[in-house]
Amino acid sequence: MKKAVLTLLLLLYAVAIQAQSPFVPTLVPPTPVPWPAVRVIPAPLESAVMRIVRDGRLRVGILYNAPPFGLLNIRGVMAGVEADIARSMADLWGVELDFVQVTRQSAGEMLRSGEVDLLAAALVKQADDQRELEFCQSHYRGAQALLIHEGDDATTLAQMDGRTLGVVAGARAEEALTRWQAGSGLRVNVRSHFTLDDALRALREGEIDGLVDSRLTLGAVLVPGELRMISVVLEHELHALAVRKGDLSMRNLVNRSLQFLTASGRMAEIHDANFPGSSLPHDLIAVWQGLGDQAPKPESFTQTLPWPQQSVVARLEQGQPLRVAGLAAAQPDAPESERQLATWRLALAQQLEMRLGSGLQAVAGPALEQLATGAADLAIGVALDWDRANEVEFSAPLLLHGERLLVPADSDVDNFRGLRDQWLGVLSSEPGRDARAQALAEIAAVDVNVFTVVRDEDIGWHLLIEGDLDAVFADSLKLLAPLQSQSSLLKLAARCPSCDPWYSRNWLGLALPANDPEFRRRLEAALKGMWRDGSMAHLLAPLVPEEDIASLALQSGF
Repeated sequence: MKKAVLTLLLLLYAVAIQAQSPFVPTLVPPTPVPWPAVRVIPAPLESAVMRIVRDGRLRVGILYNAPPFGLLNIRGVMAGVEADIARSMADLWGVELDFVQVTRQSAGEMLRSGEVDLLAAALVKQADDQRELEFCQSHYRGAQALLIHEGDDATTLAQMDGRTLGVVAGARAEEALTRWQAGSGLRVNVRSHFTLDDALRALREGEIDGLVDSRLTLGAVLVPGELRMISVVLEHELHALAVRKGDLSMRNLVNRSLQFLTASGRMAEIHDANFPGSSLPHDLIAVWQGLGDQAPKPESFTQTLPWPQQSVVARLEQGQPLRVAGLAAAQPDAPESERQLATWRLALAQQLEMRLGSGLQAVAGPALEQLATGAADLAIGVALDWDRANEVEFSAPLLLHGERLLVPADSDVDNFRGLRDQWLGVLSSEPGRDARAQALAEIAAVDVNVFTVVRDEDIGWHLLIEGDLDAVFADSLKLLAPLQSQSSLLKLAARCPSCDPWYSRNWLGLALPANDPEFRRRLEAALKGMWRDGSMAHLLAPLVPEEDIASLALQSGF
């Protein structure tokens, strides 16, 4: 009883504090991003990589009671997806592994103090947390979902307008509901419960119309025939490992290892073992170019931490412009895809200029070289590349392109196997694509006739007018112009219902000076504003298939 009263008093105090907080308007261009006060976190003196190499051990802070992420089972063995990832990384690195128990209250401090090298504590990426730690690439995509009675007619979240939804006090569902209401313009009555069992009782007895919680939690208590989840979620949640703020070397080591485990198929095995019945999403972990076929080793990564002589933030606050490389205009005779890419880079730079509240200065010359030498603050639209990761720092992916098949809308061709003895077009502007097509046809055990299309703008003519081609195999940037101009007559082939529709994936993003965490945080906040108000989706529309724009937003954690 005393515990319940204390919890209620804490809740009332939180509500009172929130009522005193100033209203923060939704960001719309060109409103600059507001910057809250930042807690000063001492910069680490050495990377965790140095200690791992020196001691030959990896210390992972993990929750002992957070299945399916981490659980000390009855045999005294750490189980769960994050435990499996940690073991796989230690195997790659050739080091011993120590699991160190943390709690949700102690985890951050134990990471900052160096008691653990890596945090695997069922963490959901949140912008506020990045003032004190840094997230690695996401390894699991969850969601806040809605549980209702089987007999309820609702199929969308909009149908809950004006109804009563329950949450467990202190759970992330409270924040998710607040954000959902602010973004949707709908209003629901929110009722807090001290425990999940009490919330489920209220749902069964009709005191509430639905229960909001993580999809994993609701899936564990769902009773088929009695309760069901609405398929549309309130918001997605990206789970990730974390390193100390400013430890770029450790973050790079973890990210490269995650990508290597993904490329090797190990991440899919870990996912299948911990989330039976579901598959690792093809777009969850972006694999950068230059990954290579050798497992990453700690000794190959910089063990001392690079720090810029001056943060870009300090320059901007002194009234100096944001210096951006990679904004060269396309040549007048360049293909449409190159002109659209140049337009995207410039428009993205202008959006960042407005949201950071700075001027803009274009820097000529090779983008990454200008950034690495300090002549630029930012490089726009560059390939995410491990071969350059020791010189600069890369953002999350912002644009996806790669090999796809374009076919007539009424075609039954979904993949190379369906092209047996048919005609396949490749572009003269893409040298080597014919050999790549023949290699994929050989893997599919079919013979195809390859024809070279001289001009990119003739793709639609060959497929629809002349009819001498059954499909065109090219980079998606070249295929989207004819697809969007003839959207009812052309389509991108899907390969198969459970396959990755992309034959290759290439990612473009931003590059910034290595280990400038405050500048990176501000960039991410500006990008988040673009995703939230639709600006980013609008800029990407001519360059990325519609279904993949939402995927990019999730990759970026937005």
